[in-house]
Amino acid sequence: KQTFKDYVLLIIDDGSEDDTYKVCGSFAAKDPRIRLVQIPHKGITAARNYAISLIRTPFAASADGDDIYGPDYLLHLVEAQKKYDADLVISRVAFHNEAYVRTSEMKRRGELFIAKENFAETLPGLLDEWRLNYLYAKLFRTDILKTTYVDESVMQGSDTMFCCQYVVKADSIVLTDDLDTHYIRYSSRSVTSYRGKDRYSRFCRIQEAVKETFREAGFLTDRMQRAVDRRILES
Repeated sequence: KQTFKDYVLLIIDDGSEDDTYKVCGSFAAKDPRIRLVQIPHKGITAARNYAISLIRTPFAASADGDDIYGPDYLLHLVEAQKKYDADLVISRVAFHNEAYVRTSEMKRRGELFIAKENFAETLPGLLDEWRLNYLYAKLFRTDILKTTYVDESVMQGSDTMFCCQYVVKADSIVLTDDLDTHYIRYSSRSVTSYRGKDRYSRFCRIQEAVKETFREAGFLTDRMQRAVDRRILES
């Protein structure tokens, strides 16, 4: 139902054990824009890395299989990119519980262009607002996208590590107030719901990896360190 029609839908079936592959295959048989690939189950990070290797379009957006995206999701991202020739477009997200009751949403900022010389000042705020914690609600430039990589053993926090790797290589960001992404928190089966005994050490690993990414790029100010600590260790 997307109003922007010039896209390829790349579906990675990460070793599903239900009818996912069959159902998606029925759509792919009717629509040449849909490319369906099945791989052995290795987890979300491995599936994402593989998906990136297959992208041939100049830009790419992410859409998790268990969330909801409005019909103008792609259109709004593409229009903002064209307007500013931006390397990264970030729109707003509404958060819902499993009953699809909206619990919160990202605050409005107005349409905002951010050049690289202002990253050190603005990136901590984007972390605080959860805008760098997830891949959805974003449009990426593919040639930069293909230079990012998170080890497939990382599950929790892989989105944050990925986004931070990407953003330090970008030259510009555009924020929009478009609210086309509806994230549904499934407490019983979300990667973020993991409560194993190594949970704290996992988050420490994410924290150090993100700090190192910003340190190498010259963005690890005191404010940035505090933002990383808040957004990761308080999770």
